[in-house]
Amino acid sequence: MLTELFSQLQLSIVLAAGAPLSGVQQATDDTVQAITAVLLIIACLLPVLMAVFGAVVMRFLGWFTGPRGAQADEVVYPEATLPPGIHLPASTIWPAVLAFGLLGLLFAIPLEAWLEVVAALVGIVLTAIGLVGWIALAIREARAYHS
Repeated sequence: MLTELFSQLQLSIVLAAGAPLSGVQQATDDTVQAITAVLLIIACLLPVLMAVFGAVVMRFLGWFTGPRGAQADEVVYPEATLPPGIHLPASTIWPAVLAFGLLGLLFAIPLEAWLEVVAALVGIVLTAIGLVGWIALAIREARAYHS
């Protein structure tokens, strides 16, 4: 009796868990998949584009709202110095380029047909550019620091 009740309870749990998934269907049309993939890429890149646009707008507005010319009461702080033997790397864009390249490679995984090839190529190119740029910057900094 207890085992029968347990099996019915288990069956009802499985059916209840599968009910929300019963209406999910896989798209079979390649056009729908391609449009969905493009919209997904646009949705992921939209915040980046908005951030860049916002930075440009803020810089543009800063030109018009900022003070004209040098001000006599402007406070100038001395350059921050580090203790001897401490070196911080320069700020650079190369880690972000590398990250976007890897993101392009990850986008290529679920895509199909020509979108997969385009996303993979963009990912490979950006990854290579990011790696070469970052490594070249590290080599230049190491040579400048040790000379």
